[in-house]
Amino acid sequence: MAFKVMIEDNNHLGFNDDENHPYSAGVFTAEAEAITICEAIVNDFLTKSLYPGERAKELVKQYYTYGEDPYIAGTEGDKVKQGFSGWGFAEERSVILCTKDNPNNLRRVEVTKTP
Repeated sequence: MAFKVMIEDNNHLGFNDDENHPYSAGVFTAEAEAITICEAIVNDFLTKSLYPGERAKELVKQYYTYGEDPYIAGTEGDKVKQGFSGWGFAEERSVILCTKDNPNNLRRVEVTKTP
């Protein structure tokens, strides 16, 4: 069985006006490998879009609007067992990336003047 990773741009969802969407990111022999590729695609968008102090809700909204949405399709009608949800992964990953403990997301500090 082979697993084909397809990518749809979130800003193209619902529009069939572009013959280049969805497009293939490759065919893999293991489903776990295909899932890893899908996660990397979403994570790449999120980490490049993240700015200091950003909240998870804001980051995932950017993904919903502009990110690439990978999914796994079986080849030749094969049924995919586990699959992948780009939106679900983006929601979970955004929370992790936007925590105050993440060194890549230093929260803005409120500065107050002392009298």
